[in-house]
Amino acid sequence: MENPENCIEWITGQHTITCSISQTRYISKIKRLAEKYPNKVKILAENEDGTILAKLPLKALKLNIIEKELTDEQREEMSRRFKERMYGGNEDEEM
Repeated sequence: MENPENCIEWITGQHTITCSISQTRYISKIKRLAEKYPNKVKILAENEDGTILAKLPLKALKLNIIEKELTDEQREEMSRRFKERMYGGNEDEEM
């Protein structure tokens, strides 16, 4: 990827943000939002380097920190469920 930058621009008083995104994780998420909410989320450009430029409602921007304190048992259960989803319940399969 040529352009590793991500940029979010919003102007006080406006109800939309403009995003230039290079990370595929967020590109996929924005594309799903554009399909689900075509009147609210607009992909303005898909660039040759894989980045996108999109306009979204301000409420799509969430700035928060979520920290979870998990017990060893909770971590093991999460690991087991993940392996089930990835390997169809066969935990013996090599990674």
